Parts: sequence; C-alpha cells; structure tokens
Amino acid sequence: MKVLDPPNSKESEMMVLGCMLTDSNAMSIAAISLEEPYFYYAQHKIIFRALKSAHRADKAGDIYLISEELKNQQKLDEVGGIAYLTTLAQFAGTSAYIEEYLSILKTKMKLRKLLDTAKALETSALKSDIDADILVRQYRESLDKLVELDEGILIPSPYTYKNLLTDLSQTREGLKTGYPSLDKIIEIPQGAITLVAGRPSHGKTITQLNLLIKMIKLYPQLHFYFFSYEEPKSQILLKILNILAEDVIDESHNLSNIEGYLRGGHKTRSKLDAAAIELQSLTESGRLIISDHSYYVDDLCLVVSKIKKRFGDRLGAVFIDYIQKIKIKYKYPTRQLELQKISSEILETAKSQNLPIVLGAQLGRGTGKKEVLRLDNLREAGDIENDAKLVLGIWNQAKDEADSRDEMQKGRIVDLEFVVLKNRNGPSNQSIFLEFDKPLSMLKEKIKEDLFSRKDLKS
Repeated sequence: MKVLDPPNSKESEMMVLGCMLTDSNAMSIAAISLEEPYFYYAQHKIIFRALKSAHRADKAGDIYLISEELKNQQKLDEVGGIAYLTTLAQFAGTSAYIEEYLSILKTKMKLRKLLDTAKALETSALKSDIDADILVRQYRESLDKLVELDEGILIPSPYTYKNLLTDLSQTREGLKTGYPSLDKIIEIPQGAITLVAGRPSHGKTITQLNLLIKMIKLYPQLHFYFFSYEEPKSQILLKILNILAEDVIDESHNLSNIEGYLRGGHKTRSKLDAAAIELQSLTESGRLIISDHSYYVDDLCLVVSKIKKRFGDRLGAVFIDYIQKIKIKYKYPTRQLELQKISSEILETAKSQNLPIVLGAQLGRGTGKKEVLRLDNLREAGDIENDAKLVLGIWNQAKDEADSRDEMQKGRIVDLEFVVLKNRNGPSNQSIFLEFDKPLSMLKEKIKEDLFSRKDLKS
C-alpha cells in the first residue's frame, strides 16, 4: 500500500517564498506570521530561515543577497542553487493574496501536528499499563498546545505591582497642543491615534499644520514627520512658511504671493525672510520632515517603524493627512472593511512604537453641526472612531453658511469650533473656539472672549 505524505502544499510554500523574494510587504507579513515548522520541505525551511534573518536585520529579500547568505552558510546547493531561488521568484503569485497563502500553510501544519498527536496517542494506548484517564488528560493538553501554536495564543505571565511602577516610570507624557484652551481639556496621547476630523475645507489640514508647528516650538529636542496624501510637499511647506511668517502680502492670495516672492529671490520683507531661515533650519536639521509619497498602509507603517527605530524617544509625533486617502494592497468587499484594516494597522504601529499619530479624517455630509459632528459620521467609518483615543471634530460655521448660499466664504478671520468627540483621558463633548486667520493659514487663541469657552453639544 502506498504511504501518503503528511499534509502539505508545495505550491503554497513556493508562493509564500516567491512573494517574500519579490515584495517587501509580503516579506514583512510572512516573516512576522510564520516560523520554520509551517514549511514541510527541508529546502523551503532553509530559504525561509535566511529570509526571516534578513527581515530581522532590516534587509531586503533580494535573490542575490539571499543566495550570498546561503552560500556563506554552505546551504545554497542544498536548496537547489540560485536557479531555484529564481524559480521561486517567477513562481510567485500576487502578493495581494499573501494572507491566503499563509492560511494554507498554517492549515497544513496544523494537520501534521494533529497526525503526530494522534500517533502518539495510539502508541500510548497500546501499552497495557496505561491509565485511561491520564491518557485522556495528556491528549487534551496536547490539543491545547496545538491550538496555542496555531493561533499564536500566549498565556499571560503575572503582572505585578513592581511591573506597574516600572512601566509608569518609563511612560512618556502626552504632548501639549500649544493652545492653552485646548491643553486644559486634552493632550495628544502617546502610543495612540488622535483623529482630527472635519468636512472638506473646514480646516482639518490647517489644524494639523498648526498643531505641528506649535509642537515643534514647544519641544525643540524632538523631530516631527508629516505625511501628506492630499497636497504636494511644496504646498505643505509654503503653508508652514505662511504660518511661521505671520506676514500678510495680500489677503486674498497670500500663498501665491509668497510663492512669487520666493521665486523672485526678494529680500525685502523681514518677517518672511526670518521665517524662511527658520524653516530652512527645521528642514535641514531633520526636525521637520514632509513626505507626499502615497505609501500603501503596510509600507507606511513599516516606514514609521523605521523612523522610530532611527530617532527613538527623539521622535515627537507623526501626522498623516488623511486616512481616507491611504491605499491598501489587499482586496476587500467594501471600503468600510478596507478602512477598518487601515485603521487597525496604524493603531498597532502607534501602540508598538509608543508613538503619537495624529491622523486626519473626513466627516460625512449632514445638515448642521449636530448632524455632522458625530463619531458615526466619519466617512466610510470602518473602526476609525473605535481605534482612536482622542477625536477632535472641526466645525467652520462661516464655511457652512457660505456653502448653503453657494457663495465664497467672506471675512479674514473666522471662528473654528473644536468639539472633543472622544477623549479617553478626560472630558468629551466640550467645545473650544479658536480664531482662523485665513490669509496666514493660522489658528490663534481668541482674544475678545474668554480663552476657555465650553459648550455642550446637546445645548
């Protein structure tokens, strides 16, 4: 009778290794999700070991680099030489289905372990002096270990009061916003997502830029990153320069006038010239880094992790504008599920790197403030509102009224209302009003009224 091989899928193993050799995202996912026992074929275990080692060292899964590593280990011929590595790379399917390939490998490994457990049970049961109750208990324990291995379940170790004190001593405080009225209610939490949410053109990008500048000035020892998915980095830097300069050339077209001033090489406006020197210092020192590369979420999270590894505690915060613009490589039935995955990956990055991530988000449409400023009105919400620790909703009454009349918004200075929709560290449903100086792209504390003005959303 023909002896059957243990459960395995050579094609799926080849698919996974091929994807790891050709796609950095697949490399990261597989290296984190798998261990050698998930592979049945000895040559695949050797190749995977080399790839996982490369991932730990933050190196690419390049065919040439892996072949050189295997050659140094005197394992290259054992796996079939560089020709087999090339075959794997050519054999690879689309990396968008890497999780499906991983699922097949995990299922086959689980079946192999189950067979091993059954064989051990049979061997023990054939012994005449075995106690049946003991054998049943041992079998259950074996099955429990199999479930733990397959699902990655870890039994928690004791967390003592001493552990708590150690963790508290190492916990970094949240960041201040630089606006006294906001700082009385909120702080930008470490290791978490802060959402800045608003309707289009209500000020979510401007708010993030103003927060960014305030934090750079408050924390001169820290570095800050701004990832823009909506505007080119040249426009982002122009807006930052506009805020820093506080110099109005033309109320209607201040940004374009600043652009022309810089292009012409003029040196006649002292405030603008001083701001340009300040911006040059911030960007060249690496304290302020702007990116307009449209990373897929997996790559974005990997980049953020590398940035954190580079700067450590000198990395202040990461700003991302905005979540609905972020792309994902995998295919999901609905946009809501895609955003749920995007949000969860960003949250895991914030938590694992103990890093504040300030994330822009677009609110859905509605009639009036009460209908718009709701957590469940986050556009194609997914789990965005659940994943965020702090949610600031923005309301521009002047913009809303102008839109209702199909007119341009008038007036240089308007009030922006910031509603704390969610705040795990303090009170929510509070409103703070700041002044928005449109020509300067600047948010300021209100002077004419009390600095701290609260409103209940229900009133």
